[in-house]
Amino acid sequence: MRHYRLTNQERGALGFTDCFALDHKDLTDADTSQAIALETLPDNKAILYKDAMVVVTEAFSGGDNTALVAKVGHTELNNNNTADDNYFVVDSSLFTKDRMYASAASGVAAAITGNTPLNVTFTATGGTLAALTTGEVLIYLKIIRDVDVVGGQG
Repeated sequence: MRHYRLTNQERGALGFTDCFALDHKDLTDADTSQAIALETLPDNKAILYKDAMVVVTEAFSGGDNTALVAKVGHTELNNNNTADDNYFVVDSSLFTKDRMYASAASGVAAAITGNTPLNVTFTATGGTLAALTTGEVLIYLKIIRDVDVVGGQG
């Protein structure tokens, strides 16, 4: 997995701050489901928005797989002991190139007040994740961190 902090121009054009790029090589489980941690947001250092987008840049395929879906969520928001694996984006098919999936809601999700792990969960049908031989997906999120604004113009 690769994590990119978008440039100011990209942020202005897209409305997102971060891009996580994952391909078939990141999916290594020999079963049908795998959760991957994208990032853990630290306590009192970020504001997390509900805005998110999944873009399939290369269709996933390989092995006996007949379908692959991804959902983007968190394992715990602000230490509240509640996980929601499709908080940002619900099951999105990754078997078709150039597909885009957006979050159902927008706005502020939370000012982070406890360590908050963000994750993506992949689920395959008909085969295993490790059998995939092609595919790439980009996940965009909007996260305002203290380093983005501390010392800014006022």
